[in-house]
Order: sequence, then C-alpha cells, then structure tokens
Amino acid sequence: MSVLLCSCTALMAQHITIKGIIQDENLKTPIPFATVAVLNQDSTIVATTISDTTGKFIISNLTINQLSLKIQFIGYKPFIFTPLLSKDKVISIPPVFLTRTGSQLDEVVVQGEKKNNSLQIDKQIYSAKQFQNATTGTGLDILQRLPSITINSEGEIALRGSTGLQVLINGKPTKRNAVDVFTQIPASNIESIEVISSPSAKYGAEGSAGIINIVTKKEVGMGFGLAGNGMFGGTTPERFGGDISINYNAKKWSTYLSGDYRRFDFNGHRDGVIRTLVNDTLTYAPSSGIRNFREYQYSLTGGASYTPNKNNNINLSLYTGKKESARTANLFYQEYYKTGTGLNLTDNNFTTAPTLFYNHNLFVRTGTFNTVSLDYNHRDGKADLYLLALYEYSILGGPLENTDAPTPHEALFNKEKSNEETPLNAIRLQADYSFPIFKQKLSAGYQFRTIKETGEFDYTRTDALGNVYADPLFNDHVDIRQTIHSSYLQVDGNKGKFNYSIGVRGEYSSRHLVDQLQPHSYKYNAFNLFPSLQGIWNVGKGRKLRIGYNRRIEWPMPRSLSSFKNHRHEETIEIGDPNLLPEIKDIFEVSYNKLSEHFALTITPYVNFVQNRLYRLNDNYSRITLLRVATNAGNATSTGIEVISEIKALPWLRFYLSANGYLLKLKGTVYEVAFLKNGLNYNTSANTTINLTKQLKFQYDFNYTSSTNTAQGNDTHLLLSNVGIKYNLFRNRTTLGLQLNNIFNTDIQTIATHGPLFFSATQYSKYTRALLLSIGFHFNESNKKVKSIRTEYGEKDY
Repeated sequence: MSVLLCSCTALMAQHITIKGIIQDENLKTPIPFATVAVLNQDSTIVATTISDTTGKFIISNLTINQLSLKIQFIGYKPFIFTPLLSKDKVISIPPVFLTRTGSQLDEVVVQGEKKNNSLQIDKQIYSAKQFQNATTGTGLDILQRLPSITINSEGEIALRGSTGLQVLINGKPTKRNAVDVFTQIPASNIESIEVISSPSAKYGAEGSAGIINIVTKKEVGMGFGLAGNGMFGGTTPERFGGDISINYNAKKWSTYLSGDYRRFDFNGHRDGVIRTLVNDTLTYAPSSGIRNFREYQYSLTGGASYTPNKNNNINLSLYTGKKESARTANLFYQEYYKTGTGLNLTDNNFTTAPTLFYNHNLFVRTGTFNTVSLDYNHRDGKADLYLLALYEYSILGGPLENTDAPTPHEALFNKEKSNEETPLNAIRLQADYSFPIFKQKLSAGYQFRTIKETGEFDYTRTDALGNVYADPLFNDHVDIRQTIHSSYLQVDGNKGKFNYSIGVRGEYSSRHLVDQLQPHSYKYNAFNLFPSLQGIWNVGKGRKLRIGYNRRIEWPMPRSLSSFKNHRHEETIEIGDPNLLPEIKDIFEVSYNKLSEHFALTITPYVNFVQNRLYRLNDNYSRITLLRVATNAGNATSTGIEVISEIKALPWLRFYLSANGYLLKLKGTVYEVAFLKNGLNYNTSANTTINLTKQLKFQYDFNYTSSTNTAQGNDTHLLLSNVGIKYNLFRNRTTLGLQLNNIFNTDIQTIATHGPLFFSATQYSKYTRALLLSIGFHFNESNKKVKSIRTEYGEKDY
C-alpha cells in the first residue's frame, strides 16, 4: 500500500542527498536491486538508482524543491511517498517496507508522463505510447520508429547495421524471426520495447545484433478483466483486424485467454533490370509489373497462474496460431542479347528486336505454431529459483509457382511448381538460481535446448508440350538436429554510485545435418565462451554514464544450410551451404545520459565486430537468372554513434528526435575474389506530439534511412512518414484513433548487386498509404498477468 508521508518544506537552491533502506514488509529482510525513482511535480523521472545487496540506497545532487520517491521491485507493490525535506544536506528517511503482490509480475512500469526513453545498466527502454501513430498497427510499426533500427524493402531488420536479433516477450525467449514476432503482436498491447544492445551473461548468447524485449501492458484490478482493440482500413485491398482478451484473477490464482486476427494486404509495383555475360553472350533484360501482397494471421493464447503462498508461483502457458503470406508478381520482360568478344555489361547497342515474354510468380509461405510452457519461481527474500520447461511443435511450408508465356493469355512454354513441408519439434529446459554473497548478487544457470527439423521439398516442371518431370537438383529431403548445452555465472553489485555486472556464459553446440543430395552427413561441434561486462555510474545532476561489452552468436537457419536449389522467381535461384559457420559478434559501447524536467539526451558511441558474417551472394546461373548462395564471406565492422533526444517545449508540446550514423566496413572474399568496402550509413527518426486537449492528441512522425552498402552493392534510401490523432473518452477506458500511413507515398527502395559478369537492380514500390480507423477499450485489466508465450523456434524459420 502506498503511504503518503507529509510533504514539504521548500528548500533553498542547494544540493541534497537522500538515503534509506528497503525491506520486505513481512520478513523484514533487505530487498536488493529495487528501483528508486525520483519524480518531480508532473511525475517526470529526474533521477534513478537501485538498492545495494543490503537494501540500502542513496541519491545525491538533488536540487528540486518538491519531489516524490517511487520504489518498486518485481513481485512487490510500488511504494510512492513524498519525504519530509529540510535544509540538511543529507536526509535519512525511515525504512521503506514493500508489500508482496502475491503474484509474479512480468514487469513494473512507472506510471505518469515519462520520458520516451530510459537508460539502464544493460538496455535502453522506449515507451510505446510515445509512438502514437503506430497504435493502429502491429509491433513492427513501433519497431521501425526506434533509433538505430532499419528495415529494408525485403523485410530484413538491422540494429546499428547488424542483422540477427533475438526476441523476448516479457523476458521469455522466442526463436521466431523478429519480423514475425512484431507483426503478430498488436501495437496497442505493447507497453514498452527494451533494446538490449549489450546483454549480460544471464541472457542466452543467440542474436548477434542484440536482444529486443517486448513488454506487454498491465493494469490493476481483481475479478474479471476485459480488453479489446479493432482496426479497419478498407476492403480493396483488405485491411482489418482486432484482438480481445479476458482474464479472471483471484487471491491465489489467475487465468487468461486472448485471441487476435489481422489481415493487411497491400499492392505494389516492381521495376527491374538484369545484365549478364555468360560465355560469349551479353544479355540485357528489363522488366516491369505488379507485385502485390496478401497477409493474414491469427492466434489464441491462454494460461493460468497459481500462487499458493508469497514465496512460490507456477505458470502454465499455451499458444496456437497460424500465419500466411502470399506474394504475387506479374512481370513483363524484354530480353535483348548479342554475342561476340570484348562485350561490356553496360553496352546498350542491341541491333535485334527483344524477345518479349510474361512471367507469373506466386510464392506462399504458411506456418502453424503450437507451444506449451510451464515455469516455476521461488523467492524467499534472499534467494531466487526459476525453472522452465517448454515444448514446441510447428509445421512450415507453402507452394511456389513460376510460369512463363509469350503473353498473359497465350499457352505456357514453361511451368515450375514446388511445395515444401517442414515439421519442427523443439524442447527447452532451463534453471536459474541467484542469491546474495559478500554484499553482491551471484547468479548461475543451466539451459538445455534441442531442435529437430525435417523437410520435404517436391519440385516439378512442365514444358510447352505438357510433359511433367522432376528435376533432382530441386528436390530434396533434409534432416537437421541441433543440441545446445549452456551455463553461466554472473556477479551483480555496486560500489557507491557505480553498479556493475560481470559474467560469462559457456555453450557446447552439436549440429547434425543429413541432406539427401549429399553423399555424407555434416557435423558441427563447438564450445564457445561469451563474456560480458556492464557498468553504470549515477554521476549526479540527472546524469549517467554506462559501459558495456559482450559477445553474441547467430546460428544459420535450416534453409541456409540446405544444398538444394530453390527457384524463387525468374531472376533468382537460391541455394544453401551445409558447412555454414555461426556468426560471432563482439559489441563495445559507451553511453552518456542526461535527464532533466524538460529535456532528455542519450549519446552512445559503439563498435560492433562480426566474424563469419553470413552473406547471400549472387553469381551467374543462366542468361537472366542469378544464383544466390548463402556463405560466410568475411567479417564486418560497424563503428558509429547514436543520439537520442526528447524536448518538452511546452506542457502540451513534445519533440522526439534520434539519429544514428556508422561507418560500415566489409571485408572478405566473394567467389575467390577479395573485397573491401567502406561506407557511411545513417538513419534518423522523429515525431512531434501535440496535446490539443486533455483527451485529444495529434502526432506526426517520420523515419529516414540512408543508402546502405552491402557486400555486392547497395540499398537506396527510404523515407516513411505518418500522421494521426487519438481521442480518449470514458475516463480513458476507450480510445478512438484515425491515422494516415505513408502520407507522401514514398515506400520505395532499390536494391542493387553487381559482380564482374552481372548487374542487377530492382526497385520495389509498396503502396502502403492507408487511412486506418481504430477503437480500443479495457475494463478492469489485472496486474496478475499470466505469462504469455509465442513460439520458441518455428516462426524464426518462417
């Protein structure tokens, strides 16, 4: 229960220090690592610290006349009070006793009007509500507005120039691809997003670019709770969706059930050109046509939580869902060619008329996902034990159809059709234990993971005479099994104003791949160490300084390991490599944070170094088709600086601006030819929020990504901007929204690659401009949130 101690004698403009101790109300034992936040009159956070292993805390260099303290820790009710201030330079407050909630909390969030971002010892936290224009969409709409995050037209996500992100949901790991995770969670259900660019050893080592943790919303209440959201954006193309959740909470147990459905189609256009030199023939083939997308997904999540007493908590979580995305491309080609010697790729002097033909390409990707998890948490005021068991069964697949004809209405002269079915079984067992020792916190843990994935890939070709036959180079059966044993040791503590975390994780990995096309199987066994170091100083006057180092790993996905050929479309055939190595990444960063009543600033210089960088490289296959090969071509280094600022110019006007610039250095070998590329890349995002009234808010935002170097070419710049209004009514229990996405219709990007004997450039124009209407409501949602899960492995491979 929050207690209000009397407020307040105004202070002279002098620096004061407040110190105290935090204890468990029942056990009267210290609570280490509790968060202490200093709030000013408008609930803005002006300083933070954490308690040490004895429960003591100290906050120095405070100069404001009126303040409140908010003290919180996972599993306890927040404690808010206004201390009695005096002219003394050091003020000791009475012991603070926190009351247990009787239920496991996933996350504690300070309520009130917070700064958009918060710097902590191992992460940067971004409040989702500051990105108002994303609320009618999915988590991906929030993600693409964050600093240092870039998403190209092919859906590849990078953090500070590095791909390979590990995604957590309320702290629980998932092996899904980041795009699939964020597109399946409604933005309206997200409280905040944590970017953990320098994770400590307690986190799994996967995710070479770092970790992103999605924290879902929680409210307060007992008994029944109900919440829902809806979105409508038209029927041509179809854009609508919604979600609804219901929960019931009693003193010792709670249940939770939610369902969601989303359909978001959009049209597009594709203009491309490919040039090749194959033997003595130069080919130039421009193409143009539509490239439309149809996407839908739905899921059902449920669970139960039982808390028999204040020290123990058990959670059961269930998840089932389906996702399907279909890309349709109808392209018209002009094929010019000539033969001879001394030919040049840039030659446009063709004397013969082009061959004209029409290509239809349909690629459908489907996935059904089923996950069940059971976890147990024991806390006795000193030690903490956490156990987790998780099982997943998923099926991935989908057909691919590629046809050629002189015109759309004439007989086909070539038809290709392939289908795949890839069932997946995965198990995760995990144990973590932490306890205080020598005024520090010692944590240790063990994790076992195993995954089995088999794949059947069937391919047929039909010629102009109607003959159907199979091509053995495009048919395959693949069996992949991987087992990982890992353990870690981590020490957390503080010394004065300095908090630190030092740890190391060791992982033994075993991968066995059987490929029907290969005469022998492939085995990979390795032991890797992943050290980590984090530290943060509360310098005073609202300033923090943070340092961080850690090592990460990113495993290649099964498709990248398969040696069969996959004819994705007219110009591309993909093939994997069963000998691929995992990427190993070292991350160094230093952050400076300044926080005041009307201004927040974070500056982060960083260096990321990636070994065994995984590239998808092109080479000639035929006259108008390139072979795209997955390979460890070399190393990559990103050296840059990230700046994030927020200004509260007026009580009703806020500005948010972030910028990230880095020098990307690529070094390696492509098809036995060494390459070295350097390029300056940058991206920026900003939004302006205007509180027109207490209930009505307006926001404009934009994101810009510069041209980016790749191993064989570059991706051009990309600009997106949106505008929206949001109206709250019925005491903020209902929200109405109107949003216009991509207002300047600039979702256009060109991806180019080139080599000694080929050049390819493709411009993708996505017609994602959309007017979206939304409505949301909530009634008596509960903080006794049953932990929700998605998938552990399947949707990352999706």
